[in-house]
Amino acid sequence: MNVLLKDFRKNKKKLIEENENKWKEFEKRSQEVIETMYEGLNIQINEIFQNQKIIETENKKIQIQTINNEKLTNQWINLIKKLNSPLHDLSNSNDWAFNTEKNLKQLSQNLENLKNLNQKKK
Repeated sequence: MNVLLKDFRKNKKKLIEENENKWKEFEKRSQEVIETMYEGLNIQINEIFQNQKIIETENKKIQIQTINNEKLTNQWINLIKKLNSPLHDLSNSNDWAFNTEKNLKQLSQNLENLKNLNQKKK
């Protein structure tokens, strides 16, 4: 019975040591997995921050370009407004000249008709 008890205690001690070793191995590997995950997350987080900085820089450039484009657009609008009035005046002058020419042609035709009538009466 003593031998059985010794064997039992020996086997129990061996099982406890094996369990402790397995537990230590599990803890070690778990820690390695966690560290690997943290490293991966840190890399991804750093990439996200770098991308955010790039996006913010591009956004600032776009804002500046938008402001410059707005200024140029306003300059073009003002230039067009300045040109529009003389063009309108020119259009009015052209209409006046066209109407005057038309009236003079009509007057000339009427005078020609009068001349012809006077010659026929003679």
